[in-house]
Amino acid sequence: MKNKKSIVTLILILLTTTLNSCFDEIKSPIFPSWDVEYSIPIINRAEIVKDRIKGSKGIFIDSTTNELLLKLDSTEVKSQTLEKFFSDNISFDEDFTIRANQVDTVNFESYIVDDSVYVEQMNLYKGIVEFKVTNHLDKPADINFTVTNFSKLNQNRRDTLKFDMRINPRSTSTKSIDLAGYEFSKLSVNPITGLPGNGIYIYGIAKLTPGYSGDSISVNMKLQNLGFKYVKGRFKPYETDIKPKTNKLDVDNDLRDILPKINIYGAKFIFDPGFVSQNIEVRLKNFQIIGKFNNPSISPKYLKINNRTTLDTVINLSRGKIEFNLDDVSINEFISPQIPDSVSYKGDIIINPNYKSIEALFPDTIKFSNQLIVYSIFKIDNASRTDTMEVEFKEQETKNFDKIDFSELNISYDNYLPIGFKVTGRFIDASNNTLFYFTRERGDGSSSDTIFSILSSKVNNEGLTSEPARQTKRILLSNNEFSKLKFAKKAIVNVVFYSSDGRKVKLSARDKIIFKVSTRFKAKT
Repeated sequence: MKNKKSIVTLILILLTTTLNSCFDEIKSPIFPSWDVEYSIPIINRAEIVKDRIKGSKGIFIDSTTNELLLKLDSTEVKSQTLEKFFSDNISFDEDFTIRANQVDTVNFESYIVDDSVYVEQMNLYKGIVEFKVTNHLDKPADINFTVTNFSKLNQNRRDTLKFDMRINPRSTSTKSIDLAGYEFSKLSVNPITGLPGNGIYIYGIAKLTPGYSGDSISVNMKLQNLGFKYVKGRFKPYETDIKPKTNKLDVDNDLRDILPKINIYGAKFIFDPGFVSQNIEVRLKNFQIIGKFNNPSISPKYLKINNRTTLDTVINLSRGKIEFNLDDVSINEFISPQIPDSVSYKGDIIINPNYKSIEALFPDTIKFSNQLIVYSIFKIDNASRTDTMEVEFKEQETKNFDKIDFSELNISYDNYLPIGFKVTGRFIDASNNTLFYFTRERGDGSSSDTIFSILSSKVNNEGLTSEPARQTKRILLSNNEFSKLKFAKKAIVNVVFYSSDGRKVKLSARDKIIFKVSTRFKAKT
């Protein structure tokens, strides 16, 4: 026999296998044939939930609580890099002029400000500051620049950024300086006005060749391609899109069949940005979770969060993982009558939406790990499932079936699961005619005895098992039924399952069902 799925079918398989092995053991050429009765134990084991789900797709166990979780989806979506956010905010491209004033030596200074950005400190692992200087005089000019805000640690000494340039008459020269390893610090006041300020202070000396004509030297300073290790300051909001991503729901086929038939509770949608920052806020704008189907005739479904299909909320990355409790009605609508084949995420992210001060060490990207989690809290009201399994007995097995007068299975169980089962199973022949029902429990041989029931455990106020259900049952198979068994081609098993007292219950990974099965049969040797 093959393709064994249900508990009751498994028991029957064990019975037939045991009977055949017994025939092999009791054959003897010196004994005449007579009827012999045997009693043999078959099963004495516990089926624990956490052991049975190993390897099942979409199911895992919370190790801290032993709660059973269904992970409908776990995927990662990305926004633009945080570095791009700050480099777009912190980008200076400013001009200032050095006036000649008919003297040979000119002291100059400039204070470059961007009123939308307030940078207090930044540590750079890359970046370029470029000075483009145009000499409008007819004589060469030698210029010394000092950029007070930028400094770099050189052994035990911190050096301020300084450099020299020589610009030929009526020409333009460019100098680029690598800012890797430099730090930027805000000055307490604007040295030019003596007032509090926020900018880059540049001063220097221009030495002009005597006898020149012309009136000025123009300077363009450009700060670009910055890469940050650390930054502190106040920056304007920055909006970028979440890179759209569709993820196939890798859920076990059994779950796909069962979940739409039950009511589930306690579902959550979890954002995990992968890092923690004390000051960065992110606004999720027009964020949607979309369930898609391979069948193009089925319309997509939009999961409701806070009773809306579009999420718009501000989250603080100091919280680490951010959990959204899903409305029980919404999650059940999302997975019923059919679980989506894939889930897609889309929306926008606004970094620092409230224009606050930020202090951050840098990851490369805001990478949200999205998890759609369903806790094992559910209510089942007589949901059903039918499996059809192929049956194949070996020739020697079918010969032995004719030697059996009767058989009896004695089954006892302790069910710690808050779920009960009503199992109906029958064998059919090649023409799909029913041969007989192999599920029964009254043990009186009645044709109406076609259901094998496993009662649910009793539960406490939290829906957890408080007391197991215990029962002992008999399954009788007659000689006539065994003679029919050799014509069986398929077994059809229908299972109706329900939660304890029709209540909302909670399945624990430690829950179990203990089976003890023995057989008594009479056979001709």
